[in-house]
Amino acid sequence: MKPSRVLRWCALGMATFVALPASAFLPEADAALGAIDALPMVQAAHAREREAGARGEALRSSPYGYELTIMPLARHERQVGTYGEVESTLMRRLRLPGKARLDDALANAGDDLARYALGDARHEGARRLLDAWVAWVRAANLAALAEQQHAVLIDEQRAVARRVELGELPVLDERRAAAARAQAELAVERARLEREQARLALASEFPTLPLPPAPPVVAPPIPHAPAVDMVERIVQHNHELLIARTRAARQGLTAARADAERRPDPSVGLRVLGEGDGLEQAVGVVVSIPFAASGQRATVRAERALGEAIETEATGIEQRVRLEAEQMVRALPAQCAAWSSAAQMVSAAADTLARLDKAWRLGAVDLSELLLARRQAYDARLIELGLRLDAQALAARIDIDSHQRWAADEAH
Repeated sequence: MKPSRVLRWCALGMATFVALPASAFLPEADAALGAIDALPMVQAAHAREREAGARGEALRSSPYGYELTIMPLARHERQVGTYGEVESTLMRRLRLPGKARLDDALANAGDDLARYALGDARHEGARRLLDAWVAWVRAANLAALAEQQHAVLIDEQRAVARRVELGELPVLDERRAAAARAQAELAVERARLEREQARLALASEFPTLPLPPAPPVVAPPIPHAPAVDMVERIVQHNHELLIARTRAARQGLTAARADAERRPDPSVGLRVLGEGDGLEQAVGVVVSIPFAASGQRATVRAERALGEAIETEATGIEQRVRLEAEQMVRALPAQCAAWSSAAQMVSAAADTLARLDKAWRLGAVDLSELLLARRQAYDARLIELGLRLDAQALAARIDIDSHQRWAADEAH
């Protein structure tokens, strides 16, 4: 890759953000979504969504049923004697229309909260999948670099040994080459262990996600899409903020519902009287109008104060979410520029190493200088790989947070 082209890409700054096609770096969307949905926290969120639906159905229905009262009496009169009477009342409390509308709105708010909570669980699962995947890809690529370095040093040690036998190099150089090879072997063992641990962590948390036979190669960041609206997209699709706003709206409805309780629901019924062993009968309509409790006003004030607190918390969450989004989007061009510098550093280190290797074969420089240059070139490749992966991971994180990747269909 030409440095001039890299610099042109990075000069785009905030006008673009970088990303790599998911097929080349991240798992396929269907496989990723399946692995995310299989997470226990997502399954729990599904159950809570069903719970909210059932509770909403109950809330939309009237909380009152019929009440039947039967009161048998035995009346005694001195001149007549004792005879039976019965008094029956069938009553039902009626929920006022305004309260019914508020209960319906509260049920809808509960459904929204559960849906956003499910989306939040999926989003958190997508972030965790990205982190685990990137950790595995990073460890696997670092292990591959270490193995490449080890193979080169093995060949180099053999070349040194042959030249020592021919008397072209001192025995000390053979020891130096052996020490460099041993150090590379240690780096390979450590890198392989970290690769296996990252693979186990990924497979343990996402057992349904198929892993490719070889880790994907992390390509350089490339221009992808305008970033002007990325911050707003991230803010609009942030589930934590959606939950906070919905909680604030629901609390407003709860306060209104408490205020509506200052007008208690009346009861209407039918009363039937049978007196004198049925000689006299009476039928009447009964209306019962209770009065609000004295503490209802205080309850309303408490609910409204809680609503103000939740609204203020939602404002704070929005500020934090917006700040984090801006930091991510603004960090991406810097990551691209850092990778560009590292890519140039790798090119310069490789050029220096090639010159010193040629000079060493001609006997113009010592082996220690060549080994130092080889180590510097290897370190430069490690740095470049890390920065390249950081840029791609950050771009993927922006895609996930803006719901352009691994997002199930949701109505916000």
